[in-house]
Amino acid sequence: MADISTELARILSAIYGEDVRGSIHDAIEKINDVSEVVLTTGTAVTGPSSSSEGFYKDSLYLNTDNMELWKCTGVNTWVSQGTLKGDPGEDGENGNGIASIVKTSTSGLVDTYTITYTDGTTTTFNVTNGEDGTDGANGNKWYRGTGISGKAALPTVYPDSGVEDANSGDMFLNPSEGAVYSCVTGGIPTVATWQYEMTLSGGGGGGTSDYPDLTNKPQINGIELNGNLTAAQLGFATVATSGLYANLTGQPSINGHTLSGNQTGADLGLASSSDIPTVDQTYDPTSDHAQSGTAVADALTDYYNKEEIDEQEKNLVSYGGAVTFANLPALSAANVNKFWLVTDSFTTTSDFVVGAGVAMPADSHIAIINTGTDASPVYKYDDFGGFVDTSALQTKAISSMSIKGSSVSTVTNALTALNSGLDAWTSTATVSSSGTVTFTGLNDNYGYELYCQNKLIGISAMNKTGSGTSVQIVYTVTGAASGDVCKLRILK
Repeated sequence: MADISTELARILSAIYGEDVRGSIHDAIEKINDVSEVVLTTGTAVTGPSSSSEGFYKDSLYLNTDNMELWKCTGVNTWVSQGTLKGDPGEDGENGNGIASIVKTSTSGLVDTYTITYTDGTTTTFNVTNGEDGTDGANGNKWYRGTGISGKAALPTVYPDSGVEDANSGDMFLNPSEGAVYSCVTGGIPTVATWQYEMTLSGGGGGGTSDYPDLTNKPQINGIELNGNLTAAQLGFATVATSGLYANLTGQPSINGHTLSGNQTGADLGLASSSDIPTVDQTYDPTSDHAQSGTAVADALTDYYNKEEIDEQEKNLVSYGGAVTFANLPALSAANVNKFWLVTDSFTTTSDFVVGAGVAMPADSHIAIINTGTDASPVYKYDDFGGFVDTSALQTKAISSMSIKGSSVSTVTNALTALNSGLDAWTSTATVSSSGTVTFTGLNDNYGYELYCQNKLIGISAMNKTGSGTSVQIVYTVTGAASGDVCKLRILK
């Protein structure tokens, strides 16, 4: 066993820290030099019966908590060799510390600092600064807000983005949508463009309600449907538009025959002279309107024959093209019997046959016609709606014809004479209890229809007396009751 009593005495008598450390060092070094027994440090050995597991006999153990040195003399047996901690030493003199360090002046790139010590003394030192370097490029930034939203397929300007000076490469997060955007073109909000990149999905779900984020989107012609795509982008064939009449929809027709090219009256299903029925030149209302005699066609003069009608029809179907109302061709002889498709809605003027103020829909067919004579033409616009104007035929002269004793010279006169008095009525009479009704003062030249309670009534017997304009007729009625009010419709 090493004799370290001298070293221990030095430890106990040491006053200053340096002396204490040196004494401890010398004692430990002597033990190491004269013994192969290991010195262990720690806090496990605290008394005579501390565990000796893992230690050899004569092993030394220094408890670093209280600096007491122990020697193992047997199993779980320790003997104190004394403490290496001496009595507290006397307080040393106060040191001179630093109270403050302050920059007190600057000259160019040199800053002067003053150190003030706790004893009041001072000293200075200089720091030379480097020159300012050139500014580096702005770094990219992340912005957060709701001023950019949606999922536009192309870079888009967002004037309300809230990013006053964006740089290309900056990023923007809209937390309400979870959408992320990148800046493509930098600048102020009205200039900078942003590209939608992705939508951040949260939680454990991997689904999305946003169409751009879906997979397996529908396709047309192999092109994925995403954003606003043109027909050309989808591979659709484009159809060129033209002003050709053949390409128009809603073409006018006559008798179910579409007007196209030069067509004859027969092509359009129009009647010819051979189709005009024959009627008598006289009219007798008392004999069930029976007619006999020569044909009306023989009584008409200066009428259009089939060839003339065909020629007129050729002129009526000359198509001029599609125009707007403002670009309708001028009223002139060169444009007579031509028509145009007016593509916009409009209101007629005094240049129209119908007069001014009539609202016309888009795609109306407007023709130019002569409403005057060949010698004194008056050109007008007319709605070519698929009908034939027969007003000229009504003034055609006819040979002498007698209708109800009146001589007529035109078709119009004849029609007026035929229609005259069709809706004239006699005074009323009442059905008697015997089922008869009596009318007096009737005209022998007229025919009559019996109506009771405003309904046409059948008769089982009729008794006629008198002549001229003093005829009396007694009807025995069926289907009418006593007291019903009746009257006769006069058939002139």
